[in-house]
Amino acid sequence: MKQPKILLETQPEMIRHLRADSNYTILFLTDGKRLISGYSLNVFQKLFDDQEFLRINRSNIVHKTFIAEIKLSKSVDSIRLLNNTEIQIPRRRRVEVLEAFSNY
Repeated sequence: MKQPKILLETQPEMIRHLRADSNYTILFLTDGKRLISGYSLNVFQKLFDDQEFLRINRSNIVHKTFIAEIKLSKSVDSIRLLNNTEIQIPRRRRVEVLEAFSNY
């Protein structure tokens, strides 16, 4: 698989999370910068180690070290990142996300 050029200038540990946006992927870095890649989120999911990154929903992949907390409720589950960004956890992925986070 061809590696996106954007990863040559960015280390995976510098990536806070990735978000799909139409035909692009936005990489949110720890220093607050945003980078845009023409590769889909699936490409990044295959490239990154499952031990470090976690696919939360269709649009978001998160570096596990940047998860501050998991909020569970009867109606909506979500995760909060260290920068206070909240990402909703789909009902069908709840168990998978909880297992992955507890193993980390």
